[in-house]
Amino acid sequence: MKHEHKLVHSGAITHSYPFCYRSDTPLIYKAHASWFINVEAVKDDLVKNNLKTKWVPKFIQEHRFHNWLTDARDWCFSRNRYWGNPIPLWISDDGEEIVCIGSIKELEE
Repeated sequence: MKHEHKLVHSGAITHSYPFCYRSDTPLIYKAHASWFINVEAVKDDLVKNNLKTKWVPKFIQEHRFHNWLTDARDWCFSRNRYWGNPIPLWISDDGEEIVCIGSIKELEE
């Protein structure tokens, strides 16, 4: 491209790589399977039910929480174990069987 005078720009870009503030080690991004809640499908109901809730102070209901609900997007709730809470789901290797534990008693059984 350079020899044919078709190169628009050539250069190096320096950027900072994210590091963990605790361990000062690089944060490595990698794709992994995740579970999402389709919040956008129930957003209207969430906004309506927010109006039925008694908030103290009132401005939380009318402004801060209302604004958050109206702008809500689908939510990834399957954070990895280090950053989030464990999800009580066990899935067979072939994906045919999913077991969801709903209580400590159920887990013991």
